[in-house]
Amino acid sequence: MESLLELKRFAKIALAPGEEKTVTFTLGRDQLQFVDQSLGRIVEPGRFMIYVGGDPTALLTAELIVERSMKNN
Repeated sequence: MESLLELKRFAKIALAPGEEKTVTFTLGRDQLQFVDQSLGRIVEPGRFMIYVGGDPTALLTAELIVERSMKNN
């Protein structure tokens, strides 16, 4: 069973008071797949919430929808 929350990417940046920066991440198959019961790597269809910040109460969120299963042998 996969955990409900997983850290997939992070960046440590320094900001001066009042400063803003844009940080960009790409989430691909490698970040979404896990090992299934047959020990194959799979991405399952579903809705995935992406939280930006220190924890799931972060103000910035996005939803990712995977429409079909993808399996690597």
